Amino acid sequence: MKLSIFLLFVFVCSGLAENAHSQNAKVTLNKQNVMVSEILNEIENQTEYLFLYNKKEPFRADLSS
Repeated sequence: MKLSIFLLFVFVCSGLAENAHSQNAKVTLNKQNVMVSEILNEIENQTEYLFLYNKKEPFRADLSS
């Protein structure tokens, strides 16, 4: 009985995880010498993602692909 409940739980959870689309978004960026916040804003515009960060502390990063 415990095994049946456990297997049911595993199958239900795997079915719910299948609907997630966390890595299916495609983003196109072509920027140089910009703030990371501008990159995050562009990603937010192209996807349904939302980034939370402290706007009072600007930061830069050297990102290359």
